[in-house]
Order: sequence, then structure tokens, then C-alpha cells
Amino acid sequence: MESSHAVGARVRAPEPTIAPIASLAQRVLTGDVVLPKFQRGFVWTPEQVLYLLDSVRRNYPVGSLLM
Repeated sequence: MESSHAVGARVRAPEPTIAPIASLAQRVLTGDVVLPKFQRGFVWTPEQVLYLLDSVRRNYPVGSLLM
């Protein structure tokens, strides 16, 4: 069965990388990364958002972002 990719095109295997939050935000602002519309409403409280941002600022591990 033939792939829907162009013949001869190579698909690069995903590799985990570490990127600063500022560079990810810049990629969103420039349109390099497009955020999808979510299928459900926002469920975090403002306090929970602040806790997450505090964890990021302190370089605590907060999980992964799949892109």
C-alpha cells in the first residue's frame, strides 16, 4: 500500500527537545506554531494558572508539550 506522502519524501521521526517558553511563545506570535481551538471550555481557575506559571518560572518540571 502506497503512502499519501510524495514519492521519495522522507518523514522525520519525532525527537524530544527542550525549548524555553519564550521561544515557544514567539513561534506562536509569528505563526510558526498555530494553536488549535479546544473542544471543551477552559476549566482551570485563575489560581491554578498562576501556580503553573510560577512552576515554569522556577524551572520545575511541568510535563511535556506535544507538537
